Amino acid sequence: MIQINMNLINKGVGGSLIALCVASCSVSEFDRRATSIFEMTGEKTWRMEVQTSLVYEHDNLKDEKIRMKWLASHTSENGCGDHQVISRFWTKVPNVYSDSVGKLVYKGTCD
Repeated sequence: MIQINMNLINKGVGGSLIALCVASCSVSEFDRRATSIFEMTGEKTWRMEVQTSLVYEHDNLKDEKIRMKWLASHTSENGCGDHQVISRFWTKVPNVYSDSVGKLVYKGTCD
């Protein structure tokens, strides 16, 4: 969590500090940790669950590329070299304002 001294903002110093913080933080990396769950299910198998939303839609190519970067980070952090997605399954959350809200589950293997 980032805490900012309001006295600095009132003196005009805070704008630069906020710009520095925003520039150095990766929104996509934060979102990966906030919206995805990764687990090794065996020695060479894994499962990743991701929440979908209006921000990261289940059927958007740009968003899928971002999720594949998240998957690469997760597999690398867990000692899994090259990886392959075996299945991708999406479930819509019922009775929600958007058709994009749901859960994607990826399963795969490590080489």
